[in-house]
Amino acid sequence: MRKIIYLVTLAIALLFYSEQVVAATIVVDKERLQIEVNEAPKKPLVTRSTELQGTEVSRDFYYTITEDIVHDRTYEVIFHIRHSKLLIDPSSFTVKVDDSAVKTIPLRQDKLSQSVTVQLSKEALTKGTHKITASFYGIVKEGVCVAPGNAGSWLRIDPLSSISLFDKAEKAWTLADYPNAFLSYEDSQTTLIVPNQASLTTINQAYQLAAYLSEHSEQDVRIVKESDREIVKGSVIVVGGQAEFSEAYILDALKDTEGAEATLRILTLENPDSTYSVPALFVTAKEIDHLQKGVTLLTTEHLYSQLVGEVFQVNDLPVLDELQTSEITFEQFGFNTQTLSSQVASTSTYYIALPQLQSEQEAALKLILKKSATLSEEIERETELIVMINDVPHAVDIQKLKETSTDIYEVTIPVATNTLNKSKLTAIQFEVTGFQLEDPCETTNERYWLYIDAASSLTIPKQEGALTFTLMDFPRAFYHNALIVVPNEKTVSVDEMVQLYKSLMINGQSAEIKLVQEQEINEEDLQNYALIFVGAVEDFSMLTTHTNSILYTEADFLKQGLLYQAMADYAFITRSFWQENQPFMLLQVADTPPMNASFLEQLRQVNQPVNMVMLTKGGQLITGKQEQQATEMNEVEQSSIIWQAIAVFVLFVLLIVVIIYVLLKRRKKRYLTEEKND
Repeated sequence: MRKIIYLVTLAIALLFYSEQVVAATIVVDKERLQIEVNEAPKKPLVTRSTELQGTEVSRDFYYTITEDIVHDRTYEVIFHIRHSKLLIDPSSFTVKVDDSAVKTIPLRQDKLSQSVTVQLSKEALTKGTHKITASFYGIVKEGVCVAPGNAGSWLRIDPLSSISLFDKAEKAWTLADYPNAFLSYEDSQTTLIVPNQASLTTINQAYQLAAYLSEHSEQDVRIVKESDREIVKGSVIVVGGQAEFSEAYILDALKDTEGAEATLRILTLENPDSTYSVPALFVTAKEIDHLQKGVTLLTTEHLYSQLVGEVFQVNDLPVLDELQTSEITFEQFGFNTQTLSSQVASTSTYYIALPQLQSEQEAALKLILKKSATLSEEIERETELIVMINDVPHAVDIQKLKETSTDIYEVTIPVATNTLNKSKLTAIQFEVTGFQLEDPCETTNERYWLYIDAASSLTIPKQEGALTFTLMDFPRAFYHNALIVVPNEKTVSVDEMVQLYKSLMINGQSAEIKLVQEQEINEEDLQNYALIFVGAVEDFSMLTTHTNSILYTEADFLKQGLLYQAMADYAFITRSFWQENQPFMLLQVADTPPMNASFLEQLRQVNQPVNMVMLTKGGQLITGKQEQQATEMNEVEQSSIIWQAIAVFVLFVLLIVVIIYVLLKRRKKRYLTEEKND
């Protein structure tokens, strides 16, 4: 119901704020920008991985050419494929165009990933609709029958697979072409332009958008200033406040964007001699603080998939679900309703970033299921649903499921929080057993199936008490409300920052990030944000009083088993000095070379409870010996034990004193009584 409300809300917003205008073209300032497009631009062939399973499977793709094409360049389709390591000859992958085979390649065990490029012939470039067929022929073991749904015979078409764009340069681009028209490929890189004197708020949003598009592209988006002399070799995006720009070619595009808090506008950018042109997307705001609304539209698939027209003006956005509640539905981490059967016995693996959970507690996996009627009968074969959570199996006897309403079954599986804490990204996969016959060459008319509803959910216990943060919590501990702090004086590389923003993404979605210089931090920020300081300890005056709690000196490195002189990049994490329920992280990067993309990629993979890691100058990631905070906690615990022992000892002494006092008093009383009797 909430999703329906979101859709209706955005639809109403479109009616009020979407403005259909004549497709505009602006000419770049020849002193500033030059457009060079040597190859036909591309668009993705698929938006997500497409898997072909079985012995002979095909998938069709269609493209339409609206006008005759001038054959002045190469037009092609590129498939990026991966396949099972169990395939043997004569397994193959074939590409057909309009039902005519164009290329066939063998699938071998020594080459599991391949790129297949097919140039389109003149016949395939004629006006009209054309079909491309990708055919997979997979053999696991020659001469032996393979059971239906056998996971050993598969081929995956990856999202970076692409096809040339056939539209002429005068194409009337619309917002519906986003993000496909703005992805970067090997020979076509998107350029993001920011104002010469851009505020940190603008820079923050530019990093967010660049990181999002880079994550879905073959290469990263470039970020340049509006007055830089650049050669543009792909699409262009302009991000900034309306009052921040000064170049004529940008000001021309902002003439019709008054009135709303944030505006998206797409048009064609071309050279003065009209030799080349590219699509340009302008993301602007009346007030800089409202720029985030436009960027949120472009980094949230649920929202940008609804965009239409050339101009979209917006004042308000729908409220989207966030993974901050204790109950998380399967739909929130990308699991759509699925049916398992003898043909498809297992699902893909799904990942969800969970907060750090207290150990020795219990979460609950609630499954909403439907099953075939034959599974409700008494059958000889045992059937079971196996839920793999971080590689730990959890089994459900399908025949013993209890019906809660008409044709609906529910089951709740207890899951130890220790299992969920095993990895920074929790992996979940479903598999059924007993649906297939043991003899794959034998056939049967029996059909079993199990339906898993996307409304199923995982409920995690609420966190109590202060957290102990390690590098296992990167990036999940920074996904909500991260504050990135840069030095007041020193400049941080743009490429480094884009890599950092990319590394903070989870499940393809951008993190909530605020970017500030140290001098702009206030007490409220320190209390409400997870903190990432980018630079050396000496670059930040507010860290000078906490140097004893940060491992950064050569002596600290030696204690951790690390060579300080070998360090190129370095990361340290601990509990925030200002808010015990928030993390603090220090990222120190070498001046030369700049932050290696692999450092942050490897940092995401650290799955040990350590709080210090470095990348050597040779490119090797080395972790520290122990988790410092654990040591501090042990010291606190030891101190507590000592005080408890002292308290017990004092009580014991007091008890002895009382006993002696009572005994002496009784003795004195007895003495007085005896003396009186005498």
